[in-house]
Amino acid sequence: MGTNNIASLLQRLRQRKLFQWALAYLAGAWLVFQGIEVLAEPWNLSQSIIRAIHVLLGIGFVLALVLAWYHGEKGRQRVSGPELVMVAALLVIAGAALSLVRVGDEAPSTTATFASPGAEAERPAIAVLPCDNISPNPEDAYLADGIHEEILLRLSRIQSLTSIGRKSVEWYRDNPRPIRVMAAELGVGSVGECSMRKDADQNQIRLTFQLLDARTGGQIWAENYDRDLTAGNLLEMESDLAQRIARSLRAVLTPEERARIEAVPTENLEAYDYYLRGRHFWIQRSLAAFDSAIRYYNRAVLLDPDYARAYAALAETYVLLPEYGGPSIPEILPLAKAATDRALTLDRGLAEAYAASAWAYTIWPVPVF
Repeated sequence: MGTNNIASLLQRLRQRKLFQWALAYLAGAWLVFQGIEVLAEPWNLSQSIIRAIHVLLGIGFVLALVLAWYHGEKGRQRVSGPELVMVAALLVIAGAALSLVRVGDEAPSTTATFASPGAEAERPAIAVLPCDNISPNPEDAYLADGIHEEILLRLSRIQSLTSIGRKSVEWYRDNPRPIRVMAAELGVGSVGECSMRKDADQNQIRLTFQLLDARTGGQIWAENYDRDLTAGNLLEMESDLAQRIARSLRAVLTPEERARIEAVPTENLEAYDYYLRGRHFWIQRSLAAFDSAIRYYNRAVLLDPDYARAYAALAETYVLLPEYGGPSIPEILPLAKAATDRALTLDRGLAEAYAASAWAYTIWPVPVF
């Protein structure tokens, strides 16, 4: 290509503002990537959803360049035949790519296979099923749900281990499968099962957990935790379980991960109980449930003003209210900001607080955090 042709091409690119379109799109995509990275753990985004977003962003970049080429230059707003063909082709590619992505909330494909032995040895994967409430009081289900979520939270902090998110495993609560089939659908090598029983006097708890080999369905180990019902004992059981699972699967914990897993966010049992009740309602995703969650979180921080995770949970709930028909964004963001600031003042490394802040950025264009 001659010098004149190159100069002509560059001139046409400048006229159509192709570089500006590309940079603007890449900047926006980078912000989306950062938001996904922060939100993936606290919001339990499945790998299928994350891959789908990546596919759409990649195809969207090509589509943005097509639109820039045909519409970036003033006066060139008519849609041409080649443009329509390219857009149609990109949509077909997007549809084909997304058809290969399994969405976590849907029934997993029965044709899925186990993770390969090499991949499993390199980064083992586990699915911990929802914890069954076998207490005399059915209302203690909130405690079983809270224990399950706390175990998942601790496992998610181990970078050398893959833990399937809550939404994916909850599907099996109402759709039971044989262990081998379920593990194949989720692509894991191990499955955890747990049950919780609180005695009628409400002062003791038994947590039973067993780790199963997904390929054989056989038990690797099982443990009963019989403890007096205190916040410290509950948190110690959850921490011990997470570390024992990691050791069994030969996952390596860094000193920072171990410290985060062993951290005790509160010693106040009543505050912890209110926090777990709040989480129980928070995962139900409705305006009425969010109102109940906020009420319980506020009780938790009233009892323990240094309970950073309860403040972060408040912020996570506040930022969702407008999406579910609650107060408007300008009304709710000051409350979310105050809760986030308090959480980060108490714990600068709290992922849940950063997740709430990132979510606020996605729904409000003006920096508020």
